[in-house]
Amino acid sequence: MGRELSFFTKSHAARSQGEAIKGVATERYRMAVGGATVILWIDVKSKAPLRIALIRAKQTVTLEYLAYEDLPFDASLFQPPPGLE
Repeated sequence: MGRELSFFTKSHAARSQGEAIKGVATERYRMAVGGATVILWIDVKSKAPLRIALIRAKQTVTLEYLAYEDLPFDASLFQPPPGLE
């Protein structure tokens, strides 16, 4: 999470015009990964992700972004709790 557009473009995902999401014009990036299809919709103007979907066989999991901020990396968020070995 946090580098979605970069990941899709570096992976040479197919790019196309997407449908509007909540009145916002989108671009859609689609690619195959390990037997599944992953689709990313981004806001045309801000380039921020709006929705991402994973499709595997007959199952689809879709996540919608409520907010998106490009925050600096904070390594302390990924440290084990004190006393844990």
